[in-house]
Amino acid sequence: MNIWRLSFVVLVVATCGCGGGDAQRHAVHGTVTVDGTQVDEGKITFIRLGEHGGRATAVINQGEFRLSAEHGAWPGEQIVQIEAYRASATTVAPAGYLSSEQVAAGSAVQYLPAKFNTQSELKCVVEAGNENQHNFDLKLNP
Repeated sequence: MNIWRLSFVVLVVATCGCGGGDAQRHAVHGTVTVDGTQVDEGKITFIRLGEHGGRATAVINQGEFRLSAEHGAWPGEQIVQIEAYRASATTVAPAGYLSSEQVAAGSAVQYLPAKFNTQSELKCVVEAGNENQHNFDLKLNP
């Protein structure tokens, strides 16, 4: 393969990227509550459906999350996965603060059922040019 063909192949691969297709990311913000009570600590992930896929994750803090346009979700229908954490019985942490190290070490417990995260039934649509505020009030006991 000559140098021009190799350069062309590298250029095509480099410009294709992954996850976002031609669309730009968009800011998304909102709130997360469980049975009307804010989720103090957690994370929310937006997974774009369709051929281009892509995901964006934000931290939930004091019931609120915010993704900037730079790190936001791609437009289109999304599966939404939500994890909420609380301190385990042995965790010592300032009120309202669990570090990612505590979560990774198992000193924080994810307490939402799989239907809100690994087997999520939650969906939303992220639209280009809109505010994209999405509030989720999860019901543990409907």
